[in-house]
Amino acid sequence: MYLRRNSTYYTFISYINNSIGCYISDNFDGTSRFICRAYKEFRLLEDRNEIKDENIEYFSLCKKYLITISENLIQKQFVSEFENKELISLGLETLLN
Repeated sequence: MYLRRNSTYYTFISYINNSIGCYISDNFDGTSRFICRAYKEFRLLEDRNEIKDENIEYFSLCKKYLITISENLIQKQFVSEFENKELISLGLETLLN
């Protein structure tokens, strides 16, 4: 249902899935790019009140994933300086609020 292209969540889910694929294949700059896109899309969904009670568990897990992977990429210096700055500038810790 959520992977239909006309789904409100399609873009977000695609970014999450692509970031996982990039991470598994050691494409860390790609991972960073999709993490940034997923974060921005997450914020859009929040702003439009699109995160509903029936899918709150999925979005909570995604929030934890975004934070964990971002911290990992930054701490282990897996990404280029540019991608590192992009991740830091997002302020992903604000997802905890």
